[in-house]
Amino acid sequence: MSNTHRAFEILKILRIHSDEEHPLTFEDIRQKLIEKELDLNRKTFYADIARLREVGHTIHTARSNNFGYYIQSEPFSFAQAKLLVDAIQSSRFISKDMSNELIDHIASLTSTYQAGQLKSRLYVDERSKTLNKSVYTTVDRIQNAITKNKKIRFRYVDTVLNTKHERDRRFRHEGAFYVVSPYMLVWGEDNYYCVGHHEQRDTLSNFRIDRMDNVVMMNESRLPLSVASKDPQFNLSKVRSKHLCDV
Repeated sequence: MSNTHRAFEILKILRIHSDEEHPLTFEDIRQKLIEKELDLNRKTFYADIARLREVGHTIHTARSNNFGYYIQSEPFSFAQAKLLVDAIQSSRFISKDMSNELIDHIASLTSTYQAGQLKSRLYVDERSKTLNKSVYTTVDRIQNAITKNKKIRFRYVDTVLNTKHERDRRFRHEGAFYVVSPYMLVWGEDNYYCVGHHEQRDTLSNFRIDRMDNVVMMNESRLPLSVASKDPQFNLSKVRSKHLCDV
């Protein structure tokens, strides 16, 4: 086996099976190469990693109990890829088959773990408009909290006209933090919402993504949906456009 062939196989493994949350150790990569009837020792592995970095591949090192290696999603961040997938699913002029094909192409540019999240079910109501790039971080943090079963906190913003009749941002409740158990992200009424349990009001509420500011994932686990909805049989598919009004 040539050095180039071996390095190329390592690069494919990292692209498909690793990301920041799932770094691969030397032994992980070696086992995957053995499945391809290839073998690897530590000396050649480190040389291959160095060679791949020299030719421009950004391979990160994760330091925990064991050294791990990963490649971040290329060319999209996870939040950007998710927004693309959501937009495709919500577009009425794109057929189901075309949507699945486009989503598969986008998912193939991420790790297998992120691809699974991208293909998770999304409840779509109406065709949505283009979202501002500032929501990327918000979407990423909310999705991360949903995946990890955690609560989030944030401040909520209204857009108002100032004395010069210019659009201005103003925090609700004097900038007090909202504490919410997030359950899903949903398109509807030409906006993108986070559906979650509003801790202060003790009820399920909808929060417009573009109005959520400084979203932080908390250490506290989110409230189970059956408790938050006060209905053991509650299903998120019940959320429809008539329920999607801003809090």
